[in-house]
Amino acid sequence: RTMNATVLTVEAQPRLHAELEKVAKRMHDRMLTASQADEALETLESEPIDVLIVDDGLPGSSAMDLLDEARRRWPSTLRILVTDQDEVVDELLDMVHEGDIDRFLTRPANPSELAVTLREMLKMNELKRETRRLLETFRDETEVFDVDVDLDVEVDEPRPVFTLDGEDSAEDVDEL
Repeated sequence: RTMNATVLTVEAQPRLHAELEKVAKRMHDRMLTASQADEALETLESEPIDVLIVDDGLPGSSAMDLLDEARRRWPSTLRILVTDQDEVVDELLDMVHEGDIDRFLTRPANPSELAVTLREMLKMNELKRETRRLLETFRDETEVFDVDVDLDVEVDEPRPVFTLDGEDSAEDVDEL
């Protein structure tokens, strides 16, 4: 990876922060925290965030509201929902497939799996950026030669889902 990432964690009770801080330090990434959705939105507005990790334990429905807002306003920011609710896996998978979130993680948090997930997501984001850059370059080059090429390529592919308990479902593995 050539660039350091900025990761914003949003959780009312800082359960993950210590583990995420260790992961970010090992990966030489910058870790920011917020304890509520409003504070997270202020941070998102003030600087580029590569990964937004939101704990579903935020008061009210603010975790999903925050993820929706981030999807609309900062679509290139990767969104991870951390939840205790592994019994609603089908619902969480639907959210991933619809693009509401990029991944979900269930507790308890395993630092090495979290590190792998972050690394993979950041690599995926870097590849998407490079693909977009190459498509733009190609479009520019074809305009020079007055060639009409349809390049409406969807860069966002369905995303694999990783859980922190190390057990990926068969449906998730099929996506890989």
